[in-house]
Amino acid sequence: MQEFIHLGNLSDALARSRSLGVAWVLAHQLRDQLPADTKNAVDAYALNKIVFRLGVKDAKEIATMTPALTTADFMALQPYGVYASLMRNGRDLGWVSGQTKSPPPAISDPIEILAASQKLYGVDPVRAWSSMCRPKMRQPHRMNRSDGARGRNHDS
Repeated sequence: MQEFIHLGNLSDALARSRSLGVAWVLAHQLRDQLPADTKNAVDAYALNKIVFRLGVKDAKEIATMTPALTTADFMALQPYGVYASLMRNGRDLGWVSGQTKSPPPAISDPIEILAASQKLYGVDPVRAWSSMCRPKMRQPHRMNRSDGARGRNHDS
């Protein structure tokens, strides 16, 4: 889930999801980005974890989850290196090391793509933002003579 850290406390959703067979893919840069309840829920209910090189604080926290790895192990991972804690069919496979693929070579310039998209489809971001934030004023409903007479009994 992209931008899940902005959703607030997900602890109840994570706890309930497991019993419903719902899978989540959550990614973040630092554990401190997570509210404490969500961090605790991720630790408890996200049983598969893939960890890239960590800073001291995060490495200390993750190292407490495994007797086989140390804080230094998590801090010493090379680029594209990972440690993963995996479950399969309810069985804990433990922590394993791995190597992810490096990204492919760039085939285009992201700045050029953004500029072309902005030219074709874009709007002035300041104007777009201000129009989204401006409260919408509702126009009063005006009844014409036929609207006002519809459905009324004039014989009484």
